[in-house]
Amino acid sequence: MKTVFYRVKKTSVSETLDGDLHKYLEFDQIIAASPYKKIEFRDVVHISLDSTPNWVLIRLEKASRAFRFELPYIKKLLEPMTPLQYLATYTRLQSEQLRRYQEIFKKSKAKYLDYIEFKTLHSSLNSMFGGLLSDANFNILKVCLFISEDSLMDLSTFVGLCAFTDRLFWTCYLGSEYNTFLTWSPNRSALECVDFEYLDRKLKDVKLSKELYVLLHSLA
Repeated sequence: MKTVFYRVKKTSVSETLDGDLHKYLEFDQIIAASPYKKIEFRDVVHISLDSTPNWVLIRLEKASRAFRFELPYIKKLLEPMTPLQYLATYTRLQSEQLRRYQEIFKKSKAKYLDYIEFKTLHSSLNSMFGGLLSDANFNILKVCLFISEDSLMDLSTFVGLCAFTDRLFWTCYLGSEYNTFLTWSPNRSALECVDFEYLDRKLKDVKLSKELYVLLHSLA
């Protein structure tokens, strides 16, 4: 298992989630508002190809071709994982895309330390979108991935979060207008499509937390 992401509190992540029912209430409200019961950005403002800076479009197109999410062969490895631990462990990137995310991390991390503090997380992610990542959509990330305000995020976790944020942004605002792939899905690779096909069947005997179950189905 990777290093603990929440270094401020000594309680485990599972203990924190179990004891923080109001976070689950907000989580349930966000997922219930989604027509597909998935994590997705809300189209609170109209963003289109015409209104998005060209460099953001180019970056997003390259990014969407350069990463994928996967499932482990032994699915029970997922049972103890939080959403952030899954993203840190099972996001696969091409080297150039990894380097781009690493550059953002280096610019945003705490001085002399190898983690990003919560107070700089929104601005760090927003630097990828030219300021178009709204407060409402950042809150969806925070609530649905259970990112606490005292969290300290390491590089692997941040990279996984960047990829997931790119996926949500592209799918919500641009995917229907700008097909990236010519295979089965416009927004992800054929290999990822195969990995997440028949997801419920693959997870039949796996005991997942509610939040990880929703995350995986958001990728399916």
